Amino acid sequence: LDGHTAAWVQMHTDACQATHLRGEQSPALLDLRMACLQRRRTETRSLVDVLVDADAGVVENAAQAVAELPELGPCADAATLLAAEAPRATPEQLAAAAAVRDQLAQAKALLVTARLKAGLELADAALHQSGSLADLPLTAEVRLMQGELLNALGDPRAEATLTDAFFIAESTHDDPLTARLALELMHIAAARLDLTTAGQWSRHGRALIDRLGDAHPSERRALESERFSTLGTVGVHAGQLEQAEADYRRALELILATPGHAELRVAGIHNNLGNLLV
Repeated sequence: LDGHTAAWVQMHTDACQATHLRGEQSPALLDLRMACLQRRRTETRSLVDVLVDADAGVVENAAQAVAELPELGPCADAATLLAAEAPRATPEQLAAAAAVRDQLAQAKALLVTARLKAGLELADAALHQSGSLADLPLTAEVRLMQGELLNALGDPRAEATLTDAFFIAESTHDDPLTARLALELMHIAAARLDLTTAGQWSRHGRALIDRLGDAHPSERRALESERFSTLGTVGVHAGQLEQAEADYRRALELILATPGHAELRVAGIHNNLGNLLV
């Protein structure tokens, strides 16, 4: 947490200096960077609020929860920020969208600390509140959060919810979010041993990741690492052990080349690879 918050302060300072001291960044881009950093701050605060009131289950999941805090890199990526710039909205609409994002941040903190029912209640409330905003990208994020919580609860509605989120995100041309949803659906199919469907979602994910091009190198590597890791699991279930080993090793190579990668993510791939080799 100290490392994450120190990096946030450094990026916040750099964003200000880039506009007001060095003159190399427009005020409009500064506003986008600040909005992104504010979302990251809200997400961190929401997790800290849960950790402060921790029970045994929260403590058990605390390290993984901190490791899953969103990366700060996209907040310094001008191409990503400009591509995701929201349409014009009234101050009231902006305030309502910010309130929904606060609920999403709280629901995410509850998800990663295994307080699943409380998280789902918040996500459901966020969907209800977002209904009047006609903000499809935000709706896709809310549906993603609902789907992740339903999946963690073992609720069969998870797949339909995530599929709905996938097509909403696809309609907004948000390739990073759509790729993430494809990989979530790939996980679900692999978990129920539907290897054909898992392979189809893998192809969707690969096409979306390829479409990111060179503008988002870190995000692309992280997504591809996740895809190859799941392909490794699919290979194990299919009895294709040599291919599974190659996929796990590729996943490891990609995540290690991603700046700011989570060490627990690396450990998980090592664990899967080790189990395969035993």
